[in-house]
Amino acid sequence: MLDKVKKTISFLENSLKGGLTLWIVSFFSVIIARLIIEGFLFGFKNQTFEEFVICFLHTFLFFLLTYLVFLIYIHFTIGNDFKKTASILLWGFWIIIFPPIIDKIYFKDRMFFDFYLFDGVRGLFEKFISFFGDNISIGITLGPRIQVVLVLILLGFYFFYYKRSWFKTVFFVFGAYCLFFILASIPSIIVLIGTIFGEKNVLEITYNEVSAMFLSPLRYFSHEGVSFISFMGYKLSFFYIILLFIIISLMQYFINKEKFLAILKNIRYPQMIFNFGLFFIGMSLGAFYFPEYFKLGFFPILAVLNLLIAILFIWLFSVVVNDIFDLNIDKMTNQKRPLVKGVFSEKEYWELGFIFLLIAFISSLLIGSKFFIIIIVYTILTWVYSSPPFRLKKFFPISLIIASFSSLLFLIMGYILISKEQSLVEFPWRIFWFLFIAYCLIIPIKDLKDIESDRRFGIKTLPVLFGEKNTRFILAVLVFFCYTFSIYVISEKELLIPAVLFGGISFWKIVNKKIPTSCLNWWLLGLVSVYGLFIISFMFL
Repeated sequence: MLDKVKKTISFLENSLKGGLTLWIVSFFSVIIARLIIEGFLFGFKNQTFEEFVICFLHTFLFFLLTYLVFLIYIHFTIGNDFKKTASILLWGFWIIIFPPIIDKIYFKDRMFFDFYLFDGVRGLFEKFISFFGDNISIGITLGPRIQVVLVLILLGFYFFYYKRSWFKTVFFVFGAYCLFFILASIPSIIVLIGTIFGEKNVLEITYNEVSAMFLSPLRYFSHEGVSFISFMGYKLSFFYIILLFIIISLMQYFINKEKFLAILKNIRYPQMIFNFGLFFIGMSLGAFYFPEYFKLGFFPILAVLNLLIAILFIWLFSVVVNDIFDLNIDKMTNQKRPLVKGVFSEKEYWELGFIFLLIAFISSLLIGSKFFIIIIVYTILTWVYSSPPFRLKKFFPISLIIASFSSLLFLIMGYILISKEQSLVEFPWRIFWFLFIAYCLIIPIKDLKDIESDRRFGIKTLPVLFGEKNTRFILAVLVFFCYTFSIYVISEKELLIPAVLFGGISFWKIVNKKIPTSCLNWWLLGLVSVYGLFIISFMFL
């Protein structure tokens, strides 16, 4: 009997052999199975596409959060190999398909509401000591309660299998129950934490305050919430993505510090900050034209953070694609990049890129289909820019046009977040085309450090065509021109002195050979950022 148990546990722990991609497909399979069973049991209730997307994302994000929380807990309490823990927990996750079946059998045609625990401090404490409360038809219903009991038994057995201590097992199971209760009480915990920044005392919070927070329409900027059934899932999904971003980052740091730091060092911060800057400029333009919609609050801020996560990870995806297809070039001029140093294998790097892409898709889709489409367009441009057979980065000036347009998609994203009906109504196209042309003119600055490798592999850039000295002078003139021409575009004569000043400093920095080409991006980014603050101040003051 003991040998069979050992063989079964060994099989479950060692069955995950396909890496990250296989885990993702397997996890999605479990979630989809859960949704199909729920839909079948409850008649595939009529939903709009937006409601279906929100329901799917909320279910996926909640169970992903649950999986990661217990993965961390089991790994650090038992001390087992991380991959083995991930594998056996994935097998155990099939238990989530049973609560809807149990509820359907027990309640039949009676009404019940399976969601979260809504209550204040006192009410939550009472529900904690009474195993989720005495009402099994609302909040944590019968099905999830039976699921929790079964999971606690299985986790206790698994812990005892390794530790052989009943005393430690009891504490482990109690800790697992605490985690389940926290996950079930997330809406209430968010409201209770929010009292720190409000006027109410934490002890005054009741069921009503939590309900008002999460069962009311979601509004952020010009966006109006969807139907009642999606309010809570929509709002919590905003929060879950932020929480998952933090948890996954910390996990990667502690599990594989070298790879995590390699990713951080490879972000290309000047371009990344530039992308964020364009997004905030777009938001500023939206707020300028539609000030009535620019109202900050908890959920609007979460919406902004979700889009910043989408921008970050779609940029990281583009970095991965660029690194893979520019590997031979980087061996000459960028030896510190992770793929060149062998920190990742090419297979691992592709899997990493896939994860980045998935996160960007989920974060943008949650905020709205228009943002999702923008991310898809950026993905397509990234692919045709860097990868064969197109590899349009080899063709001057097509490469400049693609790079400039793809970055300005983030400007559009920021604008439609604020604008009326998330549209391009009253969008200042003169500013867009000015920035488009300006960015096309100054993009070659990043190519200065890669002259030799680009020349060797037939990539035609401005530095390859004209040499470093001439390119520096050409770019310095163009940058100065862009600063001075911005006075006309913005229609602010008072910008003359700042434009000439920043344009002059930029001209001197670019032509000065004492400044390494690798540092030019930082200088220009800093100067443009400060100048951008002048422009925004003139718009709003």
